[in-house]
Amino acid sequence: MKDALKPRPKQHNVEMIWNIIGYDNVLLKAKSVIDNSEKVLFIAAAENEMPHFIDSLIGVEKNGVDVFYLTTSRQPYPLKNVFRHEAEGTEKKVSDLGNFTAIVSDHKEVFLGSLFQDTRKQSHAIWTQNALIIRITEEYILHEIHVTHIFDKFRTQLNAEFGPNLAKIRRKLGELYFSQD
Repeated sequence: MKDALKPRPKQHNVEMIWNIIGYDNVLLKAKSVIDNSEKVLFIAAAENEMPHFIDSLIGVEKNGVDVFYLTTSRQPYPLKNVFRHEAEGTEKKVSDLGNFTAIVSDHKEVFLGSLFQDTRKQSHAIWTQNALIIRITEEYILHEIHVTHIFDKFRTQLNAEFGPNLAKIRRKLGELYFSQD
């Protein structure tokens, strides 16, 4: 993990943001980002999208890529670095916004997608090599990985103070978030 956290080379380019529409197109681009990784890959993906990604993730890890996978799933995955994120109480968000997938490859490209298996809603994603979006996404995934470690160590105290999966905090923020519908 230390190598994954080394400072990144400075990039001053302003890169285009590509929009990808449609479930199959979104999955194809996500797999492409994974398959082209050479050194390090950060991924946060919903459990029901993993069957599309797992073979690619195993393949790049076998080729020496450090893979850091953040998931809400309790399923065992044959990857070295799997971090279990708490998800209780987020079902409305997922049903409204789709399965969120974030992938950062080699500190050089980022994929952010909202995937709907329900064909009545349109899956969409963005892909870019924009350094700022890469950094924000990478920091988000690393932050969530840190939170998983905190939950693992202090779950009892956190549940006592804030409710299961920080429900009291999420409820307060959720009122703000979902009131904008």
